[in-house]
Amino acid sequence: MQKNDVSKMRSTFLLKSKNNNHYLFDKKLKELKAISKAEYENFDKIESASNEKVSSFFSRKCQFLKDHGYFGRIDNLKKFSGRLSLDNVKYNIANLTQLVFEVTDRCNLNCTYCAYGSLYCDYDIRHNINLSFNEGKKIIDYIIKQSKTNYANLSSKPLIISFYGGEPLLNFEFIEKTVHYVNGKEFNRPVSFSMTTNGLLIHKHLDFLVKHNFNLLISLDGNEEGNSYRVFKNDNKAFSEIKRNIDIIAERYPQYFKEKVNFNAVLHNRNSVISIMNYVKSTYNKIPRIAPLNDSGIRETSKKEFEKMFKVIDEQELSKNEKYRDVCKDLFLNLPSFTTISTFLLNNTSIFKNSINNVLLDRNETGYIPTGTCTPFSKKMFVTVNKKIMFCERISQNYFAGFIDNMEEGLASLVEKYNEYIQKLESQCQKCYNNDSCSLCMYYIENLDDKPVCKHFTSKEKYKNYLEAVFTYLENNEQNILRIKNEVVID
Repeated sequence: MQKNDVSKMRSTFLLKSKNNNHYLFDKKLKELKAISKAEYENFDKIESASNEKVSSFFSRKCQFLKDHGYFGRIDNLKKFSGRLSLDNVKYNIANLTQLVFEVTDRCNLNCTYCAYGSLYCDYDIRHNINLSFNEGKKIIDYIIKQSKTNYANLSSKPLIISFYGGEPLLNFEFIEKTVHYVNGKEFNRPVSFSMTTNGLLIHKHLDFLVKHNFNLLISLDGNEEGNSYRVFKNDNKAFSEIKRNIDIIAERYPQYFKEKVNFNAVLHNRNSVISIMNYVKSTYNKIPRIAPLNDSGIRETSKKEFEKMFKVIDEQELSKNEKYRDVCKDLFLNLPSFTTISTFLLNNTSIFKNSINNVLLDRNETGYIPTGTCTPFSKKMFVTVNKKIMFCERISQNYFAGFIDNMEEGLASLVEKYNEYIQKLESQCQKCYNNDSCSLCMYYIENLDDKPVCKHFTSKEKYKNYLEAVFTYLENNEQNILRIKNEVVID
């Protein structure tokens, strides 16, 4: 497709679900119409410029639809021409919803699949150091100052201050001082605390965590076999000690455990969705978050080991298990099909309504920023132990906004670099049929500093198949639309 042909992307799709229902969906209008089989077949003949004869009845119908915006073109050159501005970034910081401190790069475990271990190469070298409270205090003061500027929105959500590692409790002094400092400051909105931990030191600091109402996310990959990649430095398994400390929380503070403790599980070749669910739910009456290993930033020499360990949530495989329905009910928000459907509904609906015939929204905005990348600090700010300021802990530490001591100076260069990457990807995004529902963070794309190629690029045919799968799912699972509406948290 030539560059000047990008704006000629067809907007209307003729679709047939697996239940043999027929639809007319317009990508530009965000409208869906149920049509008859005869309309489907005749409209297809007209749009494909077939030599087959079409009755004047269907020709008039098709022309009527064209007169009302169907079968048009999408001007992607105009629609996906947005760029990040310094004002965008300052607004996000003034209304920050989560501040995450990497309080230490030390850890008392040596997990085989650790994001800072031998499998990966996109992180800063670990030096067994701690982040000092004085450095953290600078960021807190900066956030408070920005929250009082004209960029601040008085209806902003509460601020969550999170502690991350390494194992954060190895630098408990930082956590303790930060909590006391924050509680002594005046914020213009509520502040709460959270922590991601391996659980090995919780028993030493449990009273403090409970007193300050911490939300805890404990790493637990299911039963003992599922946790066998989680080992001490001497390769001894850590499962029994982790479980002992989890049990201490549940026994000493049952209400706190019920309300504030959750589990995060990594899916790999030694466990399964079923085994994780069975163990965590039967032992602690909790639904864990389950995610596969991060597949970006893999060290070249570790690719074979990574491939051996890597596993995704396979719904087709899950469906063969007798507990499939129960697992789907519990893991609804974790399932790939949920992600696909909720992303479609989020980008094509006004508010998740109960009938697919009423669900679509007329929306004609322009100036979208290409890709599915968050704008910096729209979700969180991540402060590394090396004093880097980042906007996510999940991306390579090569992509950062600056350092604690030159935060303001770094913002302008951040905006410039962000837009430089967008410029490199813009032409691919404009030709991609899934461009307005993209959820891919550009920082996961290889060769971003050189000539990046998006592996998620969606052709017209692939997008048509995607839409038919979406509408088939909605036909078969209409009750889930209401559940998505009630349970999805939109940032």
